[in-house]
Amino acid sequence: MTQRTQPHIRFIRPTARRLGAALLVLAVTGGALAGAAEAQSEAGGSRSLTMQPIDGVARLATGDGVFMQDRAGAWWRVALSGDGDSHAVRLVAVAAAHSLDWPAGTEPAGALAGSRPAVGDGAVRQAWLTRPTARYRHGVFGIEQEAAGLMVRFADGAADELVLEPPLVFEDRRPLIVDLGPDGGAGVVSVLSAAGRGAALVFVSRADGQVAITARGPAIGQSNRWLNPIGAADLDGDGRVELAAVVTPHIGGTLTIYRRQADRLEPVAAADGFSNHAFGSEEQSLATIGDLDNDGRPEVIVPAANQRAMRIMVLHNGQLRETGRIDHGAAVSTNTVSGRIMRPDGQAVPVVAYGLADGRLVVVMHSGGFAP
Repeated sequence: MTQRTQPHIRFIRPTARRLGAALLVLAVTGGALAGAAEAQSEAGGSRSLTMQPIDGVARLATGDGVFMQDRAGAWWRVALSGDGDSHAVRLVAVAAAHSLDWPAGTEPAGALAGSRPAVGDGAVRQAWLTRPTARYRHGVFGIEQEAAGLMVRFADGAADELVLEPPLVFEDRRPLIVDLGPDGGAGVVSVLSAAGRGAALVFVSRADGQVAITARGPAIGQSNRWLNPIGAADLDGDGRVELAAVVTPHIGGTLTIYRRQADRLEPVAAADGFSNHAFGSEEQSLATIGDLDNDGRPEVIVPAANQRAMRIMVLHNGQLRETGRIDHGAAVSTNTVSGRIMRPDGQAVPVVAYGLADGRLVVVMHSGGFAP
């Protein structure tokens, strides 16, 4: 493999801000240190390290680590160096990312153009949108074309396609494979839309030997009103899996938490002031779910309404509470990923990473990740 020099990194020195007892987060502010080969972390609290690769950030990926692709197409592994109380984040050139993402150019035949098939390693192995249709003209992804079908392939080799009757469509580009555990098992989360109804969150799984919508949330109730799913996890530690989505992310988004109740996805908590999608963009993954403080209860990490700050939210006693906020001036522009990177001593550190519109890479980690 051809060796590449490490990109120029610009470290934005953060200032600490405590926003609740669960997590200490640093807000990215001014005071750039230009020309540093590595971004040195501050002592105490959680760290938010902001770096400027030469070619900017195009996307992030996870697998056996966290990886960044720059705008020139080169891949870099996000790594930690240093020892004791002194640590640095650096980028290491790699041939390609080790990711569960479907490799570009190998999408299944019939997949909706511009969509991203989902890959899983459980009972549901693959899911992709099919049957392009223009019967719902919203254009949330930049073109007035949605999907009328969803193909699901299972671990036993069986595959089945759910085909929607008019006027319904899947207003989505990125179906999510999830496992709801005892509340519903493995399936696929997507967005169901129709004229006069707007969008609703739906769960698609096997029923009587075929793929069907087995649970759905309330429709927004108006045409051209959309929601963007984030993911699924047991957010409050009660043993039940919740789903997270931002409802109307373009016009005052509401972070909404759902639980399955029989054939319904019931909203159980909500908070205003979020946006995980830019209208006209095909990038749906500006938010993620991850356990930054490693306490066994994941946080929802989602941009603020102006997308120029990242908010860290927890579900506690049935309420959504902000435990951290990272302000960085530029808008979040790439997918946000949750993963782990290795310390020099071999310990894995939970992190969240994402790119900004000005080309910077943001890596967020909890201070506990640096404990000896």
